[in-house]
Amino acid sequence: MKSEKLKIVRNTLGRSYKSGSEHLFHCPFCNHNKLKLSVNIDKNYWKCWICDKSGRNIGFLVRRFGSQNDKLAWSKYENRVETSGFDMLFAEKEEEIAQKVDLPKSFCSLTSNKRSTAALNARQYLRERGIGKPDILKWKIGYASAGEFEGRIIIPSFAPDGFVSYFIARSYGRAWPKYKTPLQAVISSLMTFMWIGKKMLLL
Repeated sequence: MKSEKLKIVRNTLGRSYKSGSEHLFHCPFCNHNKLKLSVNIDKNYWKCWICDKSGRNIGFLVRRFGSQNDKLAWSKYENRVETSGFDMLFAEKEEEIAQKVDLPKSFCSLTSNKRSTAALNARQYLRERGIGKPDILKWKIGYASAGEFEGRIIIPSFAPDGFVSYFIARSYGRAWPKYKTPLQAVISSLMTFMWIGKKMLLL
């Protein structure tokens, strides 16, 4: 099972090398050029020694950065009780069930090289506000190509478990109203300040 998990993590994060009981990868959060993201399969723990991002669930990394096949492959481990840590079962603090929403079905990521008119217009809108490719990659910004959110930039927000908790949709053309959120999102998120690097995007 350990080797299967490691294979999925490698598919998600890329090459690695082993150091003791840990495997070191490139960090997808800070994109440092050296392998500084430490992943311990046995302890289900990960930490970047550059940006200090860390977590106690490797599945978060797979859900956040893995392909659909990787997520599916990992899901079979999510509900499995590890008997080696059974004595700690009742010591674990219960976690609140995080709010989850679905991105629009027509959501298209701007991290790809799509050259459609909608994609070009969306990128131009972001460039005019000082938001470049590194910001798009970091915040997983995209756009909706059809449906209720068509003609809008989509900025998702992720819960600690890697699932989308809500998103903001901002018109980059003449669509009205300028701002839209999913019905499941908190109304107050309409006035959210998001920091993108040293730039601030007022939603």
